[in-house]
Amino acid sequence: MMQLTGRKVLVVGASSGIGRSIARHAVAQGASVAFAARRAQKLQEAVAEAGGGLAIAGDVRNENDCRRMVDETVAAFGGLDLVVFTAARVTLQRFTEVDAAAWRELFETNAVGAFLVFAAALPHLAEHGIAAYLSTIGVNNPYHGRGAYVASKAALDAGIRALRMENPRSRITRIMLAPTSGTEVAAKDDKALAWELMTDWIRYGRVPDRMLDADSLGGFIVELMSSALRYSGEIEELAVDSGWQPVDVPVDRQAVVDKLTLVRKSQQG
Repeated sequence: MMQLTGRKVLVVGASSGIGRSIARHAVAQGASVAFAARRAQKLQEAVAEAGGGLAIAGDVRNENDCRRMVDETVAAFGGLDLVVFTAARVTLQRFTEVDAAAWRELFETNAVGAFLVFAAALPHLAEHGIAAYLSTIGVNNPYHGRGAYVASKAALDAGIRALRMENPRSRITRIMLAPTSGTEVAAKDDKALAWELMTDWIRYGRVPDRMLDADSLGGFIVELMSSALRYSGEIEELAVDSGWQPVDVPVDRQAVVDKLTLVRKSQQG
């Protein structure tokens, strides 16, 4: 069934990863979809892959671009039913080693950009329209090397609660995600630092039994949103957990190395 036929959708961060998957699945469900992101070439590729859609190049760190993404979507489609904010900057650094430039980029992308997009979108959303954003289960349980990223997502969460308070008729939902494969995040990580931090991830139970898959996750989120659009109830939070389990590892270097080998084998299998 084409469950989103006639719906007008804006996906911010649609050039890759989860955002690209969400936009593509929304097109497949019959929606008119605006693909928004910084990289124009990647956007064109995403639209071609989906078999349709509107490409809007813009940077969420730019206030005018945030407003323009919404305005161009509304002008092209004649309205707006759903906004999904997936744009994110992620860093792998120890908390005390994150410099001011990195802090600014994290907060401007992950929090400020989302606030500006939603502020522009809320007046246009239909009576039961939805604004959704992706967050992380790490907000409630941060882990080594991702602390700065988690801090920016926590700021986003707090800001959205304030936005809801001032706009009680709005429907804004947080989608809490466990670690996900098929994104560009891991590819950009410092591999040597990642392996060094893996020791602590295992010690403190931060290694998931399995990873979510970006492509199938995008389809699942579209199904959730299409169902939510058919109802008018509150949808403050949706959790998508991959089975996050603590791992009991003694404080012994060789035991940790042995455990790392087991984790790598299980993930590859």
